[in-house]
Amino acid sequence: MKNAISSYAKVALLLTLFTVNFTMAHAAGIKNGVKHVNAQEAHNLLNSEKTIQVLDVRTAREFQQGHLEGAINIDYYADDFADQLKALDPNTEYLVHCRSGVRSGKSLAILKSAGVKKLIHLDGGINAWLSKDLPLN
Repeated sequence: MKNAISSYAKVALLLTLFTVNFTMAHAAGIKNGVKHVNAQEAHNLLNSEKTIQVLDVRTAREFQQGHLEGAINIDYYADDFADQLKALDPNTEYLVHCRSGVRSGKSLAILKSAGVKKLIHLDGGINAWLSKDLPLN
């Protein structure tokens, strides 16, 4: 009987730990191992964490019209897009965005398959950034 109670206690503890971790990840905006942030959170992160590399997956023309400071541009529509992503440093933390969040959202799976472990997604893309009157280069 004592072993049965002990087993139930272990299962209850494991379930509690799983629930706490899941809840904390969800509250922090983490989905599938990717941190999701709004425009203001992205701005704050870029100001406080200087090692984050901005990855803009819009077209070159969109990029030239204005981009986040220090951003690198890899066009989602380029024939070698996946190869370019795979050439990125997998140990760098990337803030990924596009115009609205669709292309960058699709890029996350490719980045993860390339071994990139630290990903942040700007939900709403550059449109969300502009809606908050945040600066562009």
